[in-house]
Amino acid sequence: MNNNNDIHWKLIKEQLNPHFLFNSLNVLKSLISIDKEKAIQYTIDLAELLRLSIDYQESNQKIVEEIKLVQLYLSLQNQRFNSNILVNIHVQSMYNEYQIPFLSLIILVENTIKHNVISNNKKLFIHIYIEGDYLCVKNNLNKKHHSNNRKGIGLSTIQERVKNICSKEMLIDETSEYFCVKIPYYA
Repeated sequence: MNNNNDIHWKLIKEQLNPHFLFNSLNVLKSLISIDKEKAIQYTIDLAELLRLSIDYQESNQKIVEEIKLVQLYLSLQNQRFNSNILVNIHVQSMYNEYQIPFLSLIILVENTIKHNVISNNKKLFIHIYIEGDYLCVKNNLNKKHHSNNRKGIGLSTIQERVKNICSKEMLIDETSEYFCVKIPYYA
């Protein structure tokens, strides 16, 4: 991997953590007054997620480990969105050892949350699955008004990292009903 790409990826990690941490602390503040036990578990999960994302030094991660990170992340987000994010992860264990760029799954899921309205009336459905040589993240669309330009820095960084690592490109498919990103996995 070239040095420019390493620098760009470190900037993405740094950008993701403060934004996420700010929202998480606001959720924690609310939970403390409502349910102390949930607040304690939330703090434990938040600390674990931040430790894993900050301490990991490799540019790639096994799919099984990325799924663990995204499950922690989603448990925290569902506290924030009152369990209105519904996730279906269907990745067979034979794919666990394949790799994808580190934090790419969280960035894709974070994008679905950032660009869609989530409420009791408009639930967000996220499906994570394998299709051919790709790990796919697909969500229904309840677009926020400011979400007309979906391809931001997170997607372009993942796309560039994928190009530098393997011969396949990341694929993006959007219809009026769903948005899907397919990341090629590799050995």
